[in-house]
Amino acid sequence: MYGDGTTTVDQPYVVVLSTGRWLVIATTREREGLPCNLSVWWSDDKGKTWTWKNSVVIDTNSAWASPYLTSYGRVYAFYQTYDRIARWSADWAFRYSDDNGETWSKRHLIPTRPTEIDGTRGWWAGWSIDKPKLFRNQLFMAFTKHHTKGKQTPDYTEGWYLVCTNNIETEKDVEKLTWETRPHGMVGLRDFD
Repeated sequence: MYGDGTTTVDQPYVVVLSTGRWLVIATTREREGLPCNLSVWWSDDKGKTWTWKNSVVIDTNSAWASPYLTSYGRVYAFYQTYDRIARWSADWAFRYSDDNGETWSKRHLIPTRPTEIDGTRGWWAGWSIDKPKLFRNQLFMAFTKHHTKGKQTPDYTEGWYLVCTNNIETEKDVEKLTWETRPHGMVGLRDFD
């Protein structure tokens, strides 16, 4: 809880800016079950105090943002949009900031390849709270897809990776970034007991 004591804060993630200031992105909502927003705060004293009153909302009807700070200072927020939250569906998206989180770009959608677990729905159900990882100039983020048969509790889950295949550390034009859903093929990683 923060502010008036009724708003919830979920999945806060911090990056440390070149100025030493901490930037946190978190999912916020008035109470559990209501639509989510993505909010940003800063701390200049290593987390002792935060700029609650001056928070910035990155996006609405969105959740579980993972920040990524490039070597040249751009902050990306990768997250899921829930414009069809009643169906538990999700789309990947990102926004970025070149001024330490004060302002953010427009929303950029990231295509996610349809796979077998999606069935005939035309959308996927799942989520991610993975932190982006750079490996051999490619950015990886793990996420899950759920097989639900129309109910909230999944029958089974598969693991997938969203991969930015060109170097996000050097490519500043986001329209030139390319994305893949991995593993290749129609079936993701499964845990069989």
